Amino acid sequence: MANLGDQGTAKVAYALGIVVIGRNEGERLKACLSSVQSALAPFVYVDSGSCDDSVRSAREAGALVVQLDARIPFSAARARNEGAAQLRLDPAIEFIQFLDGDCTLLTGWLDAAMETMRADPTRAVVIGPLVERHPEASYYNRLCALEWKSMPGELTNFGALGGIMLVRADVFAQLGGFDEQVIAGEDSEFGVRVAMAGF
Repeated sequence: MANLGDQGTAKVAYALGIVVIGRNEGERLKACLSSVQSALAPFVYVDSGSCDDSVRSAREAGALVVQLDARIPFSAARARNEGAAQLRLDPAIEFIQFLDGDCTLLTGWLDAAMETMRADPTRAVVIGPLVERHPEASYYNRLCALEWKSMPGELTNFGALGGIMLVRADVFAQLGGFDEQVIAGEDSEFGVRVAMAGF
């Protein structure tokens, strides 16, 4: 439901890996994967039991696909962790961009986020504002559009960290990733642990 625009031409080439998570996103997933293809970076799609063409769409887009075992409860935390585990098999990857399957990346976001990260080695995570694609569609969409507005600058409320973020791969591994016992708010919980670790 959120739209971060088109990734466009990026200069990232493999210091970065991208994890997209989703379930039955249909055309939204196709738009999402199209926005990450031009990043020239490996990307993983983690599917949580879709019954549409999500898995096929991801493979056709060039993603490494991970299909979660349905015998274990699905969660965003679990999906993101599984995707990150695949990316961390490549030691060249410094940063992981997490993205939901109903979102697309804004042109220039990845370059700006990594430049910000490299400017300060104590910075572990960079996030940006989400923009609702159709705020006029419903009261719910309008509420999301208002809720997602955020001021630029240093994040001081670490519990407000969102799951759509760029994170240092080594920090993510050091902290054990997302807590899979946290079904909702796993991103905020991770943000608190990042702060407690001194980042």
